[in-house]
Amino acid sequence: MSEGRPAARARPRVIVTGGGVGAVETVLALRALTGPVEIDIDLVAREDHFVYRPLAVVEPFGYPAPYRLALDRLERTHGVRHVRDTSARVDADAHRVTLDGGGELEFDALVVASGALPEQWLPGALAFGGPEDVEDYRALLADLEAGTVDHVLFAVPPGASWALPLYELALLTTAWIADHGVIGAELTFATPQHEPLPLFGPSAARVVRDLFSNRGIHLLTETQVASVRHDGATLSDGSAVPADRVVTLPRLVGNPPSGLPTEGDRFVPIDEHGAVAGLRDVYAVGDVTAFAVKQGSVAARQADAAAAAIAASLGAPVEPTPFEAIIDAVLLTGVTARYLHAEFSETEPGTATVGVHPLWWPPEKIAAQYLAPYLAEQPDLAAIPELAVRGPRPADEAQYREQQRRLALRFAYADANIDQHAAALRWLRVLETIDGALQPEHAELRDRWQAAQRGPKAAPDRADKIQS
Repeated sequence: MSEGRPAARARPRVIVTGGGVGAVETVLALRALTGPVEIDIDLVAREDHFVYRPLAVVEPFGYPAPYRLALDRLERTHGVRHVRDTSARVDADAHRVTLDGGGELEFDALVVASGALPEQWLPGALAFGGPEDVEDYRALLADLEAGTVDHVLFAVPPGASWALPLYELALLTTAWIADHGVIGAELTFATPQHEPLPLFGPSAARVVRDLFSNRGIHLLTETQVASVRHDGATLSDGSAVPADRVVTLPRLVGNPPSGLPTEGDRFVPIDEHGAVAGLRDVYAVGDVTAFAVKQGSVAARQADAAAAAIAASLGAPVEPTPFEAIIDAVLLTGVTARYLHAEFSETEPGTATVGVHPLWWPPEKIAAQYLAPYLAEQPDLAAIPELAVRGPRPADEAQYREQQRRLALRFAYADANIDQHAAALRWLRVLETIDGALQPEHAELRDRWQAAQRGPKAAPDRADKIQS
């Protein structure tokens, strides 16, 4: 135990605050990683359910509401006590959390996953932030169908690091317009960035540009919407653009309990293991942190890093693994989903992959090591054909893994044979995820391809082929 922790109890207590992706992934990871070390886990969340918020974008278009998982279920499956409250203050020195309801809880380790709060940045616009805004968007669709709205403008917020849901709303709206025979509707999409979805590189930009062109969405790049008027919108350069309605995303600000250090917009600074700067045994994950990208797979990876660090500190045979800034996302288009994968860097361009087939399993909207398989065992998240995996999953898990292994290797060899070693190495990382570790022969391939990536390009080794 670290110095400053409360007197030893029969079992250490880990408190996790929040009810979103970061919080649920944390408790699932803690149970998996602590192994023989018995710990108590308290999940402090006012809400009764975890809501699968990334699928809120499809609900206005006639799909079921996002899947809801009762947090009490975690008590039955993972021995997690659900405390229906929120954390008001953290006393890190005393290892104590004060609850809004007036009680206090002592902890040996604390994980703050209290998320972020939405703020309206563009008065007069519909800021779509999740399930709470579904009815407003349905009303917009009804106006499009009735012909009282002809032109919709989608505006990416200034400084937004994660705008994928707005792209989905625009694309899903065009599919809905086609299905409902709406004539004369015009859609415009404005982003202050140089290219669409810049986190995922040139390939994603080309995909979005092609989709927008095919769907008749007018794309304005390096364009910021400044205000909404009764007859349209004004851009930051003073020019006007027609719009009967403007749709955007809310601006996010951090939502930490008091007692934690914060940076601009009240986000919590953390290190590569999720530890809060300057505090002992206190961690933060997800949207509440100062990490630039607020997204589900990011929250899950931060949660995994924090859980590993905590498990190791409590004596579990676990090697703490730093958080990797890898972003996995699904772009819903209304026809065929695109799977996006990027290695994020704030200082240099990262690598990115775009595909029409899943790049991870289970191929859920939220790619999370523990949460995704847990939810895959529950009823369907939503009846969305775009997210349906083509072909049945083999009943034999070993057979399924072998198929995925062979697929990853096939893609890896194909990329290496055309000197695309960065892409080949990404497929080896997929293989490592499937197997848990690379086999010696695959580790040798990794070393060879890394060397080829660093040095002059050599002729493809045509002997490197996978046998069917």
